[in-house]
Amino acid sequence: MKNRNGSVGVSLFQASSRCDCNQVKTKVAQSASGEQVTKSPSVGLVSLCKEIAGTLIRRYADTGDPRGACDEVHAVLTDKLDCDPDRAIAMIDLALELIRLNSYGEYRRNDLEMSLLVSKAAGHLGEAGLN
Repeated sequence: MKNRNGSVGVSLFQASSRCDCNQVKTKVAQSASGEQVTKSPSVGLVSLCKEIAGTLIRRYADTGDPRGACDEVHAVLTDKLDCDPDRAIAMIDLALELIRLNSYGEYRRNDLEMSLLVSKAAGHLGEAGLN
């Protein structure tokens, strides 16, 4: 992707930061005091969605086309990171909700819709009708 100044920009993620979009794992780490600390998979999801939100804003600023920015990020998530298309859409929607939260201090969706969106983005929910 070319930036406004003609330089070639890096896509959403660097090659070394590839993620497995099909699995969400809980990480166990040792704290400074020696205790084992379990990191929630949603922490990784939120940081990923913040990165997606930043990319959406940058792409929108470069192109002026919000739909085109979403399509570009969706293509990166599905093609380069082998992410499920439905999950990629949910992650983009969650990133847009984070942008709204930072801008207006509230989500557009209600609590139940946000819970469903986070579940879809984390890969914990397949078809809503099956649950």
